[in-house]
Amino acid sequence: MANTCPNCHTEVPAGSTSCPLCITAEPAVSRDPLVGKVIGGRYRIVRPLGRGGMGVVYEAEHVGVGQKVAIKFLHPMFSSDPDLVRRFHNEARSYGQLNHPHAVQLHDFGQDDDGTLFISMELVDGCDLKRTLARDGRLPPKDALDVTLQVCEVLAAAHARGIVHRDLKPENIMLTRELRGWHVKVLDFGLAFLAESGSRLSAPGTVCGTPRYMSPEQADGGSIDHRTDVYALGLVLFESVTGVNPFDSPSVTETLGKQRSTPVPRLAQTAPDLAAMERIDAAIQKATAKRREDRFASMLDFARALSEEAPSASKGSPPREEVDATSVRPSPVPQAPQQGSDERLTEKSSKAGKAVAAPSTARKSRPTQAPATALVELEPYLAKIERLAPQFGRASSDLVALVGRARIGDHKGVLQSARLVLETILRSLVNQELK
Repeated sequence: MANTCPNCHTEVPAGSTSCPLCITAEPAVSRDPLVGKVIGGRYRIVRPLGRGGMGVVYEAEHVGVGQKVAIKFLHPMFSSDPDLVRRFHNEARSYGQLNHPHAVQLHDFGQDDDGTLFISMELVDGCDLKRTLARDGRLPPKDALDVTLQVCEVLAAAHARGIVHRDLKPENIMLTRELRGWHVKVLDFGLAFLAESGSRLSAPGTVCGTPRYMSPEQADGGSIDHRTDVYALGLVLFESVTGVNPFDSPSVTETLGKQRSTPVPRLAQTAPDLAAMERIDAAIQKATAKRREDRFASMLDFARALSEEAPSASKGSPPREEVDATSVRPSPVPQAPQQGSDERLTEKSSKAGKAVAAPSTARKSRPTQAPATALVELEPYLAKIERLAPQFGRASSDLVALVGRARIGDHKGVLQSARLVLETILRSLVNQELK
């Protein structure tokens, strides 16, 4: 049975008297009684991963196939609360309806022998945006835009299905390092509102969410829609590029007051070196408008505005070069990091990079440019798909990826997104004719 720190849930080496991560001394270090237990007859608990207001998340292993999963439990003390049980069911439904590369995938939903509810879902090996910003201060503008565009993709798909996240924040954006940059997974749809259900998950006037990322209408306990997520993502983008949350305050009341009436500062006021990023600044200002009618009407519109800025956000970085695919050797397969290691977020080794970037027989061409002409031609189709978002939600979100990745020169991403769009439309045409 493993020793774990109850403060940060890090495993503590045998014989150690303090947590190696948060330096918590004995007697705070304790044994977790759930570790080693089999849940629902099929999931063996391995170690705790984190704790939230409604429950706790563990890493687990399917006893039959050995698959690693994340298990989220509803705390037993909340099992008799109908509203919280409904929220937990709602989170499972949200994951189940949202089959998207940037959403955590649902595996199972069940109840243990003692009545404890649990959700089994994809285990994401990475680091959330909050910890990344705490470690690095802020993201380079290009990375911040890339992360934001990926969040736009999955939330556009969610909104097309009537799902509003309602609690978007850096802690709920998981990052995994890949060769092309960050890969994003959006977590925790526990407060998500399902429009199709026609019911609220909280009584009118109830404030739900995280104060530092709440929209003004959330802070007032009013009705919300998808533009609440637009507002929160605008704040997340501001924090990603500046390293500062504009409404951070020790008082919740003061924070909510700022959300209602204080505008988000201009980028140049917080980080003078970002003064040239005028379009991103304007997009953040529009996304975080106090009146939701003044915000972007959709995640598609927000993504489109950010995509226009994406090429200039990477000024100073070397241009991409086309490489003959026949001359490129496969990169070494990255090994999984050891438990507790911070190496999972570091760049790939220079050796692996050289294998892709500079083979001796590579055929080089002129620097790659974002295909602006093709994007202009895409706009009418983008608008048409956006109008049909309720019927073609997946195609709508994938077009966000198509346009955004083309503008930052990610041609591999363009081809992948274009294929997904075409597949979705072709499947839909079997049952419905586009008019």
